[in-house]
Amino acid sequence: MSLPSPQPARELDVNRLMRLRTIQVIAALTAAVAFVLAFIATGVFIVSSLFMALGLAAIGWLAWSLVRQARTRRRNRPA
Repeated sequence: MSLPSPQPARELDVNRLMRLRTIQVIAALTAAVAFVLAFIATGVFIVSSLFMALGLAAIGWLAWSLVRQARTRRRNRPA
């Protein structure tokens, strides 16, 4: 009867503790995808906010120019 040597068993235990399980790998990949999507969504939000600001500025300029044009026409009209 031979006694098992303790060294190989210890080495196997260390490897078993450090090995990632499939669920941990899937969770890490899911988290990475979630972070990428969050950064993409943030970029889309920033770009759409800039276009919204440009649109609001264009509407403001249009309203201001129409009011100015109406005032100018009203002044030039004979009474």
